[in-house]
Amino acid sequence: MTLLGVDVGTTGCKAAAVGLDGSVRATAYREYPLATPRPGWAELDPDGVWETVCATIREVAAAVAEPPRALAFATLGEAVTPIDASGEALAPTIVSFDGRAGACFEELVAAVGTERLTAVCGVAPQPHYSVAKWRWIATETPETYRRAATLACFGDLCAVRLGLPPVIDHTMATRTLAFDAAGACWSAEILDAAGVDVRKLPAPVPTGTVVGAVAARQARDLGLADGALLVAGGLDQVCAARGAGIAAGADACAMLSLGTVAVLAAVLRTDRPAPSSVPTVPYLEAGTRLAIAGTPAGGAVLRWYRDRFGAVDVAVPEGAGTEDGFYDRIVAGVADVETDLIVLPHFAGSRTAFDDPQATAALIGLTFATERHHIVRALLEGVALETAVMAQRFAAAGAPVTSLRAVGGGSRSAVWMQIVADVLGIPVDSTASADAAAVGAALIAGAATGLSAGDGWGLPPSRRYEPEESAGRRHRAKLARYHDLYRALTAVRGPGR
Repeated sequence: MTLLGVDVGTTGCKAAAVGLDGSVRATAYREYPLATPRPGWAELDPDGVWETVCATIREVAAAVAEPPRALAFATLGEAVTPIDASGEALAPTIVSFDGRAGACFEELVAAVGTERLTAVCGVAPQPHYSVAKWRWIATETPETYRRAATLACFGDLCAVRLGLPPVIDHTMATRTLAFDAAGACWSAEILDAAGVDVRKLPAPVPTGTVVGAVAARQARDLGLADGALLVAGGLDQVCAARGAGIAAGADACAMLSLGTVAVLAAVLRTDRPAPSSVPTVPYLEAGTRLAIAGTPAGGAVLRWYRDRFGAVDVAVPEGAGTEDGFYDRIVAGVADVETDLIVLPHFAGSRTAFDDPQATAALIGLTFATERHHIVRALLEGVALETAVMAQRFAAAGAPVTSLRAVGGGSRSAVWMQIVADVLGIPVDSTASADAAAVGAALIAGAATGLSAGDGWGLPPSRRYEPEESAGRRHRAKLARYHDLYRALTAVRGPGR
């Protein structure tokens, strides 16, 4: 008997079949393109994403002897797709870091107030949250809004296309900035200010709620067991933390997720004050929340390099994903490289580190002697430096990060893991797995359906990276310059950015 977890991300989809003993039986991964039709916009084709989701599920289901009996989705946060009652997409998906709804966000904050939004939702308002995108759809594309039955995140869209009602779990609902944390329901006050009809939103349910049996036709098409149960999964980072075995406790480590984005996450007890500078969402253990600090710049910086300049280094096979040999080759080639270059990896703004969605990326220190491998090394260090600033935010909030368990495609890179350990000055245990969110979703599905308890399960670490003192001294000096450069560039940044 197997369980299925599906991780629907910003640039690709992973699926994992997990046995009842917690072992990973099969995995699959496929990419899809991210469109940028206008400056500041970022979209996905929801039908293309769904086709990829189905393809990865079929691939995994075909690779195991027993078809999956329960499944759950881990999904990228904040992305919005207007769909009709049958699940047909009415417009492209607006992804998290799309900036078109900035004015709508400012209008909402002006109407409700920062303190009130924080008090109701339990998170400080940020412009990438879904409610601003809902308002933009309602005001800028009123016909699409009128026709929409649901303003869906990907978990809701997938549920509808599996023949089930649209539901959104509490972790994803928290990331909309319209969810009343105390009442565990949509906030009428915030929706009224945003001009959004609550009837166009999915029903919020706790993570781990059994939604229902997948429709027979869809189950057969995807290779699932007859009567396979869909369970409400969660925000991808919540599922990844579950897959990595992140739990509460005095000696608990934090999670570093290095996928398309980079995320720090740590479990906090609800009987202690929540940090105001770091967003939190409900976690899986009673009396806990997961603090999540993120940046759009993770593995995405390497994909940017690959797509813009990488053909010079290595030919990329058509359709190759982030797990092909390309990244391994370019990253392994910078293991012994030292450079004075500094990258501020703000290709899509800065979130928790500097709370500046208008921040732009920069490469500082170029000379005629600069070569491609110096730039690759600086990109890796830039993501680590931004992560170090996020760790400083955790420490300032009373939740210091003393060790890390790394997941995501980046956790497979010994070079990158050593850079992270050196920059942050703490040990890093790598799982060398890009499948943590999918595995975590499968474990959530197993526990919810009673097919497995899942206690203590999580991807085991494969290697520990200890910080090196000499490298640490160089990186601490670089981190101070990193702060200075951000401030200096902010002072000269052009209007609108």
